[in-house]
Amino acid sequence: MPAAPALDNTLGAMLLGAQLSLILYGFGLHQFYRYLRLYPSDILFLKAVVWAVMTLDTCHTVLSMIMCYHYMVQNYDNPATLVQTHWTVNVSVLFLGLTTVVSQSFYARRVYLVGKRYRIIVAIAAAYLVVVLGLTLAGVVVGFQTPNVVQFLSEYNWLASSCFGSTVFVDVLLTGTLIFALWRSRTGIRQTDSVLDLLMIYAINTGLLTSVVGLLVFVFSLATPKNFIYLSITFVDNKLYANSVLAALNSRQRLSAQITQSPALELDTIASSRGQTSRVRSALATSGSGEVPVVFPKTKGSKSTPLSFAPNVHTDGLEHFDIEKNDSRDIADVDSEQDRHL
Repeated sequence: MPAAPALDNTLGAMLLGAQLSLILYGFGLHQFYRYLRLYPSDILFLKAVVWAVMTLDTCHTVLSMIMCYHYMVQNYDNPATLVQTHWTVNVSVLFLGLTTVVSQSFYARRVYLVGKRYRIIVAIAAAYLVVVLGLTLAGVVVGFQTPNVVQFLSEYNWLASSCFGSTVFVDVLLTGTLIFALWRSRTGIRQTDSVLDLLMIYAINTGLLTSVVGLLVFVFSLATPKNFIYLSITFVDNKLYANSVLAALNSRQRLSAQITQSPALELDTIASSRGQTSRVRSALATSGSGEVPVVFPKTKGSKSTPLSFAPNVHTDGLEHFDIEKNDSRDIADVDSEQDRHL
């Protein structure tokens, strides 16, 4: 009779991962509720992303609970069942892959809207997402055909490690590209650069945590493939993707308020360089605000007409901003015009 596997890095890791993922799922539900209350008029694409991510995350949560019940309750006195893959393991991997692809599609769209020069990066990321989806589907099929965990890990662990490695690559690629685009938009104007610094911090915060946790999954899938440590981390990774997308969308109002409360930017300084103005436009287009335009008022003693960066549509704030002339309008007037676009 084969020896029973160790429980600390199998059932113990699974239990801890499931418990932490349930906490993060609660955060995700709260974010989902806030989104429905704050942004009922968002474009269809964003609504579809939110509902898809939340549905997939809910299914993944249910599967993790069934998985724990199977191994820890129904077979609590039979640890040898750990060498047999339960169907929930394979299906949860499918939902993890789908959540990753949907979430990364949201971030890829954000980079796509920054400018044409970065769309080749989006194409590369899209190709890797296709690879991630293909590896996920292959892993699920092979998992059902190879119910023995030891055999699967011995022969097909490369599927899991390749999938996780590709996911980390896409994470770093998209986040790094967005930060680079914002960095290139720096003009040397102190007030403008402070806004760009805020946007860079925002971009880092929405992509850093998922990248770090994804890297942990990748490392553990290579270093300790014959236990459940990396499987338990995927429970958390799935929730972080859902939470990061929802948090990025829900933070638009606060980010917009922070930008508009920044010290006034001098119009004549900004207008002095057409190239600089263009880069500011591109950077502000990635802010994710979409609620309040960024207004550049007249400088003291200047007869110049103030400009504002007002979004064409009330959306995720990632659309390009148009430079508009404002003779005597205030922010409320611009907001009213935005509402008429809905």
